[in-house]
Amino acid sequence: PMSTLSVDTIQGKTTAGTVAMPSGYIIQFVFNEDYTSTAVTQNQNTGFVDVTGFDLDITPKFSSSKIFINLKFHASNPTAGLGMDAKILRDSTALKHITNFNHRASEDGNASSGNNIQTHVISHVDTPSSTSSLTYKIQIAHRTTNGGTFTINDSTGSTSGAFVGGTMLTLMEIAQ
Repeated sequence: PMSTLSVDTIQGKTTAGTVAMPSGYIIQFVFNEDYTSTAVTQNQNTGFVDVTGFDLDITPKFSSSKIFINLKFHASNPTAGLGMDAKILRDSTALKHITNFNHRASEDGNASSGNNIQTHVISHVDTPSSTSSLTYKIQIAHRTTNGGTFTINDSTGSTSGAFVGGTMLTLMEIAQ
């Protein structure tokens, strides 16, 4: 036989308690959206760069939770073949190094020119084992010793003649 449970309110075990959710459920969702244009000229040998909108805080409710990190951003590349690297950090701990993306020219297939705008998505799942406030951030640099300029959220419309959307960073606490 089938049963239905209908409730109007779920309350934690204590006044400050939080109801444990089944594995895979989203416990909390935080995000920020930013349209600040940032020029990146450093390469990974001279240091990764903090970009406006690429950091966000979350305080996990359970130490067993995983944190899903998702960053969507636009970058323009005035120089063909210029690659980017990214680092994902939790506070000051580097979690992942992603290398050599945004390195092709524009989507029209012209690999010998730059001036392309590409949308990038960087995702990672972290197991922080913490209920303390955590700051996640993604840093960007040119790969190896490359030079030139990447523009994050190029708002001038001059690159490929188009305006681009902003940066969106999302953190989700996932029950385990």
